[in-house]
Amino acid sequence: MTNEKADELAQRVMALDDQRMALRRKYYDLMKKSLPAILVVRFFQVENQIQLLVDLKIASNLPIIETADQK
Repeated sequence: MTNEKADELAQRVMALDDQRMALRRKYYDLMKKSLPAILVVRFFQVENQIQLLVDLKIASNLPIIETADQK
């Protein structure tokens, strides 16, 4: 793993996080127009827990990044 590749991967992860948060904001605003805020927040709490489980499953299948001198 080079510094450049590590930086590229980090930038992609942060961009995906930004996109995920933008979607959450969008749908929070849409949902609270029709539903009580408490119900919408509860939905997002459950959605967050599910997303954490999905992220954990993905992370458990990824190798730890090594530097070129660790190989």
